[in-house]
Amino acid sequence: MNKFEIELLKIAYENYRKSGKATGVTIGRNGDEIFHYSNALDSLVEQEYVVPTSDNYDPDSINILAPRVSYELTDKGYQYALANLTD
Repeated sequence: MNKFEIELLKIAYENYRKSGKATGVTIGRNGDEIFHYSNALDSLVEQEYVVPTSDNYDPDSINILAPRVSYELTDKGYQYALANLTD
């Protein structure tokens, strides 16, 4: 798993620990980050670790004008985060 995938899982997992909601939002601040986070989100969706919850999610394109996409951990994603991303 690459650092962008891990970061997205950590965001949702930490949100779950704080609020009880296992949600996150991609956080690209520039073109490169948007590209990497978009690819990471696509990979996590394919692996069934997360499900997108935004209407603007499109796995076939990267929209730099709407770079923020929300997502939610699946049970599989939560279990991975619990086993691998906790202190």
